[in-house]
Parts: sequence; structure tokens; C-alpha cells
Amino acid sequence: MREQQAAGRGSAREAAARGDDSALPARDRGPEKRLVRDVVDARRNAGSLFLVVAALVLVGYFIPNTAVQSYTVFLWFAFFLVIIGDSVVLGRKIKKVVGERFPNARTRGLVWYGISRATMIRRWRFPKPQVELGATV
Repeated sequence: MREQQAAGRGSAREAAARGDDSALPARDRGPEKRLVRDVVDARRNAGSLFLVVAALVLVGYFIPNTAVQSYTVFLWFAFFLVIIGDSVVLGRKIKKVVGERFPNARTRGLVWYGISRATMIRRWRFPKPQVELGATV
């Protein structure tokens, strides 16, 4: 019985990773959410570089040079401004595309869903991206 349950969980996880709507958690279900995932996955996002920049900033803090530490703080602040700007552009694009295809859909939760997905490294996103970078959505 345990083996059957384990096999069932594995197949359900694979189906969810493929984007099968019936196997997805409630937060990821629906055609609007799928469209938002496709919009996010089709473009490069500044938020996916967060871990790289955070590692550089962390290394910069440990260098005992005040000039390097000052530039590190500036880099950290500038990167957050870039993420905010990229999120605003992404939010507008999500509102536009969802408004065209689903005129009666609420976009507030969809925008936050897309921005939170955009901050994740593409390889770690769940469900897995269904579109290639640069694809027209």
C-alpha cells in the first residue's frame, strides 16, 4: 500500500511539473494562471538574478575596504531599483495580455503571482516553464 501511495505521489508530481491543470495546487490552476506563467517564462527577468547579486554583495561585505563596501551597498540598492522597475513593466504586460484574452478576469492576484514567479530562478520554477525564452505569448 505504501509503494502504491509513493508511486501515486511521484506520478502526480510529474503531472504537476508538466503543467497538467488537474494535478496542480489550487494557487496554480486555471487558464489565467497558465497565461501568466507563459508571459513570465517567455521573457528574461531581473529577479532571477537575485541570488547571483546577493552572493556578490555578501562577498563585498567581507572585503575590508570601505570603498568596496560602499560600492556593494550601491550595487544592492541599484539592483533593487532594477527589480522594482522590471516588476512594474511585467505587471503592466500581464494586465494587458490577460485583459485582452480574459476580459472579465481580476488581474490583481495574477500580477502578484507573475512577479513572484519572475523572482525565481527559471530552472527552479514549478510548474516547469512550458514556453521557450523569447517566445511570443
